[in-house]
Amino acid sequence: MAYISPMLTNIVTAVKKASINLNRDFSEIERLQNSVKGSMDFTKIAFDKIQKGLKNELGKILPALPVVMVSEKVPQSGMFLILSGIEGLANFAHGNPEFAISAALMDGQTVLAGVVYNLSLIHISEPTRLLSI
Repeated sequence: MAYISPMLTNIVTAVKKASINLNRDFSEIERLQNSVKGSMDFTKIAFDKIQKGLKNELGKILPALPVVMVSEKVPQSGMFLILSGIEGLANFAHGNPEFAISAALMDGQTVLAGVVYNLSLIHISEPTRLLSI
């Protein structure tokens, strides 16, 4: 059996909790495909909600580590969590189920643990190094 570090387990739990409403939003976007206005406004709202949800969940589970979004300035040293709300945002907006949520624990420029969660496949990729945290 593969060993999964407690830190990685915490990150996976936070990503899963933050993504609960994203499935509902995706189903709604699939129905909006016939809308005159389109689904981009709804997609932006869903993206903002998932970013806030990820920051909130990881802040509860790992309060000692700073949480940074990919679009923000990334620290050059020290440990921190880096998040990307929805990878494949255009796919999400067009009702294509090829999108994912990603989060990583970094030490400076080195990735220590990472999670890529594809909701449509219910698949979690968990590349990690051995951590002594």
